[in-house]
Amino acid sequence: VWILEEDNLPVVSNSAEEKALKILLKTPWEVLHAPVGSGSIFNLLSTHTVVDNLSEIGIEYVQVGGWETFFLFTLQYLGSLT
Repeated sequence: VWILEEDNLPVVSNSAEEKALKILLKTPWEVLHAPVGSGSIFNLLSTHTVVDNLSEIGIEYVQVGGWETFFLFTLQYLGSLT
């Protein structure tokens, strides 16, 4: 099992009224960051050599899922047992 921390990027405003993008601040001296999203999994797998490690031990296919999906399914399943 590999647990990888999702990348974060600075948050940029996309206001239609203003024609310039602005980096948003969390505090007057700190840039606001947000998770990149599920597409970052490909970058994480390549930069942490997970794909190479899996290939070396003969694994050809993997299934990737998020924690929230796992817990939602588990709670729904447990609810159906009662």
